Amino acid sequence: MKRPLARPTRRRGVRVTKGDHVSCTCYFCHRRVILFLFPIHVRKHTKLLRDGQMTNHVTARPDDRYQGSLDGVPQVYRHAKCHQITGMPEKIVRSYLVNPMLYSDETFCTGCHTYVPHCEVAWVDTGQTLAEYFEQLRQEFRRARPDGPDA
Repeated sequence: MKRPLARPTRRRGVRVTKGDHVSCTCYFCHRRVILFLFPIHVRKHTKLLRDGQMTNHVTARPDDRYQGSLDGVPQVYRHAKCHQITGMPEKIVRSYLVNPMLYSDETFCTGCHTYVPHCEVAWVDTGQTLAEYFEQLRQEFRRARPDGPDA
């Protein structure tokens, strides 16, 4: 008799369904990947480009991303140390709007060619640091889901 599938278990960049020890879904490309090949698969996504940025970033599945208008949603930030302006890709903006827990507390700076803490960068439109902005989004997310992210 086949067991019913339990809730998915999350690991870094991977979703493995309990009972499925053969494959998992990649959080970068959202394809099913054989587990023993997963480390090689992830290296392709996290390989650094010449500018220092990873090849791909974790995102929500395209159908799960925020579908509304991005009017009024900040998308361009300035690094306080180098004063360079960087734009955030739309698929990342649409992903963090539905789940601000997807991302770490760092973002890429095109001036420094590396990932820098959110507290060092501020939205050009509002002046608010990304640290403050994401904390606000995360608090709203937690309030909306009191039983946790898998509820």
